[in-house]
Amino acid sequence: MRKLHSMALTGFAAGLLAFAGGMAAAQDLPNFVKNTFPKQSLNATAQELAVTDGKEFSLPAKYSELIGLAVAATVPCRYCIYYHQKAARKFGASEAEIRDALYQAGVVRQFSTILNGMDYSEDAFKREVDKIFSGQ
Repeated sequence: MRKLHSMALTGFAAGLLAFAGGMAAAQDLPNFVKNTFPKQSLNATAQELAVTDGKEFSLPAKYSELIGLAVAATVPCRYCIYYHQKAARKFGASEAEIRDALYQAGVVRQFSTILNGMDYSEDAFKREVDKIFSGQ
């Protein structure tokens, strides 16, 4: 059996499937998944989570959890924030890394709100970004 602290496990699957020894089976999912997701989706959900178990997933667990935390904070989802903050720390994220990830999420959300709210031209935006990254 794998433990949550195993660095072989990555991302959300680390906490959800750690006790299952990497097996992607619906019966191995925690109750907060089994009791809330549609019953017909549990096998597919378990298999989807198994993708991030570290064997084929290219992101290290710490970064996967920092991304999860940033997304959770912008949604916002208090359940996801709680999980991903615990998992990020478990996989070695420092307080500074957590703050930076959350700050970056906030900046992205701010720009998205303003650009979308002002209906800024997507074509103009892409031209400006392309110019920034072309070195001109």
